[in-house]
This record gives sequence, structure tokens and C-alpha cells, in this order.
Amino acid sequence: MNDNNCLTAKSRSLNLFKEKNIKSYKSIFFMEKEEDLDDFWLHMTTLGDGLQKGDIFGFISSLYFFFGFLKSDDNLSEEDKSFQFIIEETSDLFFWTTASPYLVFMTNNNNIFFNEFEFKSDGKQLTFKLYKFKHFEKRKSVKKNRIYKFIPEDEILKLQKIGEEMSLELIEISEEHEFNKKIVMKIISSIDGFIKVIEKYEETYILSDIMEDFSHELSANIDDVVNLNFEDIHFFEKFFENLNSWLLKSFFTGIGHIGDFDEVIREDISSIVSIIGGVEPAPTLSLKI
Repeated sequence: MNDNNCLTAKSRSLNLFKEKNIKSYKSIFFMEKEEDLDDFWLHMTTLGDGLQKGDIFGFISSLYFFFGFLKSDDNLSEEDKSFQFIIEETSDLFFWTTASPYLVFMTNNNNIFFNEFEFKSDGKQLTFKLYKFKHFEKRKSVKKNRIYKFIPEDEILKLQKIGEEMSLELIEISEEHEFNKKIVMKIISSIDGFIKVIEKYEETYILSDIMEDFSHELSANIDDVVNLNFEDIHFFEKFFENLNSWLLKSFFTGIGHIGDFDEVIREDISSIVSIIGGVEPAPTLSLKI
């Protein structure tokens, strides 16, 4: 790794986990182009085979996907498309800390890239805690699960972008403290964008049909959706959260079967349709994978 990508300095601990038993140096990793990640990946491979069993290479893989997502978004500034980490070490752990606003925002609000890694955030900074020689405990069951590859990477990036847009739409509702027609139309547009990708594949036709029926329901009842109580936003939050969890597990971290979230998402949609019609929603399913 060249000197422009990794600097060292002695100073106090900066990680949000408040770990103080760290080595006396810190590395500063600047991410401005994909070659920076290539250099860092190569650098980590020189540090010993033991790291192959840890979190670091999975984390760098997630950074590749995240960086590809950033570069695909023409609405972002160049500042948003670059970031840096301060890396601290103990004998068993890496602590990666960043204050890059867009990365902090994405991880806190739409975490489909780094969900499998332990992190803490105070809203302005973000620290990932990465095990050097073993996987984070929550990921032990992933080995038994399947990661699907039938959707090309550029299409996955489209779905990730739509997932971000959904989160932003809910934030708009929170800021306005009410539903309005403009935001409801944007929600319908985001759902339709998701459908256009997944309807192409036989493996996801059931989920596509479920979401298409939902889109039609929202479109036919826009005025009723606009008149929902602000407190009803949590039904939409649950739906978008499960949809993004399906995306993360199916194509990044592993899932038992591609259809494991179908009924859960169907129940989320049923709850929303019920409140639109003024009916108390039935108890919803919960899914543990």
C-alpha cells in the first residue's frame, strides 16, 4: 500500500467502542477510487493467512459494493463519493472509524451494506468493530445458507439505490410529520422500480406479484394514504426494513431460501392495506433467520 493511502500517527483512541487497549499507531485509509480498495486488499493479504478467517475481507468486499453504489448515483457530489477511515488495532480486533457524512447516514438509515458487522454510531461518527481471526458471532449460521447470484451486479446496485430512496422517502414523511401526495407518489414509484428489476427472474416472481398488487392498491387509494395518521409510518418502515433485509440476506450474507421473506412481506403489505381501509391490522408474522 502506498504512502498516500496509509499514514501512521500516535494519539488517543478514537473508536466509539471506547476500546483503549490499542496499538500505538493508527492507519488512515483514504477511499477515492476503486484502485484504493485494490491496494488495501493486496496489503491485507500480506499480513498472514489467519486474517482470512476474520471479518476484514468480508468488510472490504462490502466496501466494494458500497463504492460501486456511490459511483452509480449521479445525484451525489464527488465529496459524497469518497471517504476515509482511521484504523486502530488490538491483538484481535480492528476498529474502523469514519466521519464521512454519507457513509454515516447510509449505515444508520439504510444498512443493507454493512448489516453483518458490529458497529456503533453517534450520528456524526461511525466505528466498525472487525474481528481479525474469527467471524462475528451473528454470522455463524450464514455458512449453512445460500447467497444467490442470478441477478447481475448492476441490477443489484439498482435495487440498493431504490432501497436508499425508500428510506429517504420515510425521512421526508418524518420531517413533514404527515403523509402527502408527492411523497406517496414517490413511494409508489420506488416500489415500481423494485418490481421492474425482480419481475425479470423466475426465482422472484412471487415477491414481484405481491409487490405489484401492493403498488396497484396504493395507486387506487392515494387519497386514503395521504390521510393516514403520521403514527402509521411504522407500518411502512417495517415493510421497507424487511424488503431490504431480504435483499441483504439473499444476495450478500446468505438465506435459507429466496422465498423466505415472501410471507413476511405479504403480511407487512396486508397491514398497510388494512389501515388504508380503516381496519385494525391483524398480528403480523416475525421471521428469524
